[in-house]
Amino acid sequence: KPPCHLLFQQKGQPLSAMEHPLITTAIAETNHVLSKAGRERCEGSAELCPGQNACAVCAKPESTTTVHCKNCAKVAYCGKEHAARDSAVHMHVCKLLQCIAASEEVCLESDEQAQLLSEFECTNAAGADSWEKVLPARLQESGRTSKRTRHATPSPAPGEKAETGSTDGDFLAPTQLLPAAEIAVATSFLSYPYSLSRALRAVPCLKQAVQTANAAQRPLIVAVLGASEGAELLHPQVWSSCLEGVAEAGLVLQFVGPEVGAERHLQVQALSESVQLVSYKGEYNALVDHLLVATQPLTQLEPLSPRAGATGVKAGKGAAASHEGKAGGAFRASVLPDELRALPDVVVGYNMGLTCPDYDWRATLRALRRVFKSKCDVSKGRSVALPWLQTSNTMVEGLMEQEMMGKAGWGAAPGGALLPNPFSS
Repeated sequence: KPPCHLLFQQKGQPLSAMEHPLITTAIAETNHVLSKAGRERCEGSAELCPGQNACAVCAKPESTTTVHCKNCAKVAYCGKEHAARDSAVHMHVCKLLQCIAASEEVCLESDEQAQLLSEFECTNAAGADSWEKVLPARLQESGRTSKRTRHATPSPAPGEKAETGSTDGDFLAPTQLLPAAEIAVATSFLSYPYSLSRALRAVPCLKQAVQTANAAQRPLIVAVLGASEGAELLHPQVWSSCLEGVAEAGLVLQFVGPEVGAERHLQVQALSESVQLVSYKGEYNALVDHLLVATQPLTQLEPLSPRAGATGVKAGKGAAASHEGKAGGAFRASVLPDELRALPDVVVGYNMGLTCPDYDWRATLRALRRVFKSKCDVSKGRSVALPWLQTSNTMVEGLMEQEMMGKAGWGAAPGGALLPNPFSS
């Protein structure tokens, strides 16, 4: 799940001095060391995945003699000898794999997830700079107990295959596995709003966008591109609790993407007195076509009015339009709510995959340049910026996307575009 801008400062160095054993944010990069026979087997069969369906050392296909690491049960070997041979490598990832295995065993329903998320101190986001500052007390306590626990290897029952201890590091105590899974679930959702909240308060170009909106006494407009019902929109309430008070006149979140639910399309939801959510189901370039060609953008929204209990969903009210598109297709006559007609101050994309061949973001990049030009046209000579906050899964992906963004006209933010994120999931 998403970190903000970048994952690693230096290879092998954690991003912060967090002591909680369940929320270490970086691990040493490592690979299994295949034997010569293992390399030959892999070269001859593309289906072999060492450690998964074949021995992690010699790549012999999985059989009845295969054993797994007794702690994580995630890595396969042909026998004890090769498990011991791989132990120096596997020990670096075994603990993380235990957390993954535990999280796969935990299935939290939506209401259970919401209850878990409500335990986090979201209202402290303004001063939070790490997960430790917002973890619930019981999850904090789970990290203090049994920090260093070694498991005894039980003797296999007759007829059962023997397991082998393949690591020599610290293992998670059984009582830590459920809290580890809960932390994984909670941070996977909270990473989105916390990363944005932290960036708006700490990254200079984003702080400037907030200050500009405050000076104009208007809400800050944030466009979240590639939004999905299963990710950013699954628990929308976390956005208000994490972003409350970021901007003086309120904050409007524009969630745009083909995976936005049809029932949310063009709907405005007041998450709190000062945070509103508006959704658009479709590609961002389609919204920009509708906005800049079929209607006219709004230059300023009114401040969000504080109203006690002012939460709920309403249909958007704004400019109705129907327009014949350039390619001959007609825009469906619809109403763009005012909250969508406002041009964004900040653009956000969580793990967008700009360089992934499965996605084509070129139309969106062109649309954002049109948005920037439109902001310049109405600026009356004032300086204009359109900062784009992105998250990447890896350093390499971040560097590749930085290069792509440079070619598309975006410059690196002051201090360098690649930054560590204390709220990676």
